[in-house]
Amino acid sequence: MLASAAALFAALWIALGLAILASDVRAHRRAGPLTKRPTRIADLVDGATAKLVGRLHLGDETLHAPLSGRQCAAYEVRVDRRRRLRWRECERRRGQSGFYLDDGSGEVFVPVDGPLRLQLEVDGRYWSGKRATRALARFLGGLAEDDPQARFRCDEATIGEGAKVAVYGSFRRQPARQEQGERPYRERAFEFVAEPADGAIHVSDVRAALG
Repeated sequence: MLASAAALFAALWIALGLAILASDVRAHRRAGPLTKRPTRIADLVDGATAKLVGRLHLGDETLHAPLSGRQCAAYEVRVDRRRRLRWRECERRRGQSGFYLDDGSGEVFVPVDGPLRLQLEVDGRYWSGKRATRALARFLGGLAEDDPQARFRCDEATIGEGAKVAVYGSFRRQPARQEQGERPYRERAFEFVAEPADGAIHVSDVRAALG
């Protein structure tokens, strides 16, 4: 009896470990160029393509996540509708604003006037029905009215002040910004601005990208 229980317990832990490993492998593949080794901002070369890892600082324009109300530089909300026994995505929304990245050796500015690819960890789940919040009801809007019997769930991911993030892109030096008398972003001193590489600027806070 004890031997059978121990074997079952071990099998459950092995299955859990394999599931975590499979999840990590999938995350690593999705991270794409963000799996590269990071470069220090102090070591950047003008026009170089690199991956940076540091702490996010909000810019002049910030967002508020639609469900949690968190102040952030970017958010992604995915809405799933339950049909019978399966959940299917029915809507996805994103918002983003420019931010600064500081790795202790320097700071870069990451604008959003070009393509941006976000890969963010989910930090909140919201459900419709009796547990629905006002924010969720506003966000769903017509979806809930068109199908009042349906069940919905929303996954919200955000990156805010102080979050550790990875950024992959091409970095251009901006030494003339102050010399020409132009007002720098938020009066902060920075030398590099991120530009798209591989079709976009990649931004992620998932574990597979932060190494």
